[in-house]
Amino acid sequence: MDDEQLAAAARRIGRYIATRRKSFDATQADLAGLSGVSVRAVSALEAGKATTRLDIVLRVFAALGVDVADAIDGR
Repeated sequence: MDDEQLAAAARRIGRYIATRRKSFDATQADLAGLSGVSVRAVSALEAGKATTRLDIVLRVFAALGVDVADAIDGR
């Protein structure tokens, strides 16, 4: 995976998380509290920052009730 593909994947994940969060009518602060990460981390993740740590991504997915395989498939 080259840098451009990595950046595109990070943006897709960010959009997925933002859409899922909004479907629950939750704020970034709500999601941060539920997942045990900072609001700044949620914001960076939703913005598609490719260097977001995997543990943060997994905590956010878990708080949203998302299976990693579903997120990859866009479900």
